[in-house]
Amino acid sequence: MFTTDQLIFLATNVFSTTSLLIVVGLVLLDLVRRGLLREVVWLVVGTVVMAITVLTLKDYFAVARPADALITLDDYAFPSGHATSATFLAMLLGWYGYKILALPKLWLFFGLVTICLLVGWSRLYLQVHTVDQVLAGFVLGVIIGSALWWQLQNKWWQKTSK
Repeated sequence: MFTTDQLIFLATNVFSTTSLLIVVGLVLLDLVRRGLLREVVWLVVGTVVMAITVLTLKDYFAVARPADALITLDDYAFPSGHATSATFLAMLLGWYGYKILALPKLWLFFGLVTICLLVGWSRLYLQVHTVDQVLAGFVLGVIIGSALWWQLQNKWWQKTSK
């Protein structure tokens, strides 16, 4: 059985940058296999925008991590990159699971929200973020994820005037 500490470290590592890139890469491969090249482009753009936005905001605000953190990290704390990545990835997987794989919406929603909350809690438990930093990450992930979802759903460029 897992201890609380082991679960926390697992949750925080599942949504590391490397894990995010692996999951996005797998989704990209499947979208290419299905011939959904427009979706591939928007997914790449959304992921790059998310990463650049988090790094830019961290450098702009330059908020130090809490002094009593249980693990040592060298970068700034605001906004939480893990919370942003988890929320962005949850929205991506929600779209992919529902629209591409036709999975039940309710199960996807609760599963992905639970994962996001677990990641946020892990960042607080490890004391590498404060509540406002995690909430800012969630909000940022929702904003960027919503923009990606809208782009994936919208086919505005295909509309022609008669």
